[in-house]
Order: sequence, then C-alpha cells, then structure tokens
Amino acid sequence: MNTTYHWRDQINNLVSKEFLELCKGHLNEGGILYYNTTHSWDIPYTAAHVFEYVTRYSNFIAASDRPFPSSAELRHRNLLRFTYHDRPISEYDDPKLDRVLDEMANSDLNNRRDQYLSQGDLLYLITDDNLASEFKTRKKMFTPSRNWLQLFGL
Repeated sequence: MNTTYHWRDQINNLVSKEFLELCKGHLNEGGILYYNTTHSWDIPYTAAHVFEYVTRYSNFIAASDRPFPSSAELRHRNLLRFTYHDRPISEYDDPKLDRVLDEMANSDLNNRRDQYLSQGDLLYLITDDNLASEFKTRKKMFTPSRNWLQLFGL
C-alpha cells in the first residue's frame, strides 16, 4: 500500500489502528501488510499495537503476526514471485532490478515491535477518533523518564 503523506487530509483512513485491524482480519495466515510511512514515526508505533511482528525497510513498514523469513535466499525467491504487467519479475533482464532485489533480500528484517512500543511517551497511537497523523501537537511537554535527573542517575 503506497499511502499519501501522513499529514494530508483523510490519511487516517489508511494508517489508523482500526484500519490496520481490518487489514489484519483479511490477511492470510502468515500474510504481511506492507505500506509507506511517509517518514512518520507514529505509523510504525500504531502498527506495533496491532501486529506481533513489525519491521521497516527504507520508508516502508512490514507488519505480520508471523516472523519474517530469516533466510535471504527464501526472501529472494519470494520477491521473484512478484509480477509487473502480468509478467514475473524474474523474466526481466535488468541489472538495476537485480541489485534492488538483492538489497531487499539481504536487508535486516528483525522484529522492531518492542522498539516502536518503547517510544510511546513521544509518539501517538493513530485512531479513527483522534486524527493524530493530521492534527497532532507535541504529546507531552514533560516526560519523567527523559528528565535531566534521570539522565544523570539522580
């Protein structure tokens, strides 16, 4: 899913917790939802509230309830199953495409769910009711876990 910028009107329809729950309900077992974050950190934070496995590749989020394939070879084989204009991309003889596929297959797909959830004092959970991606202001002016006394261990 290639969404528009996270601050644009009506984007909540594609990045809210409720929408992600709907998507999750339509995925096959082990299915992956892959979508553009448009540089918003609230989007992966929201995905981490819905899915057990969340990782980032470039500016996109991959979310699933199953671990991502750990083998670069398996990921490469899976990528070759995609089609472009009804032709498997494996049929294209394009060195640039080969480089991109290799980069994607060899990328770090470790689960980052806990990392995203740990940023909750700085990020917004986007819901259908709060339009956080469109109209947010700084969530908290004072965060106890990030104050100067904590920084110096006092």
